[in-house]
Amino acid sequence: MVLDSNTLLSDILKKYPWMEFEAEKVDKRLKLIRTPIGKMMIRGKSIKDASELTGYPPEYIIDKLEEIIDSHDACDE
Repeated sequence: MVLDSNTLLSDILKKYPWMEFEAEKVDKRLKLIRTPIGKMMIRGKSIKDASELTGYPPEYIIDKLEEIIDSHDACDE
């Protein structure tokens, strides 16, 4: 999956369901996505929206998510 600022957070969670437990490594506020309310709040929200919430640039969030995905994939091998 190619991530960019328009990638929906819900699409990331569909592709990588374990990400809901790892996202707080980007920012602790993202652990909200583990809750039912958090799951409702991210519907239709993109990495750009997460950037506005956290104050980090989208590129930072994308880099961190890719690092997490790569490290998780390396553990699967």
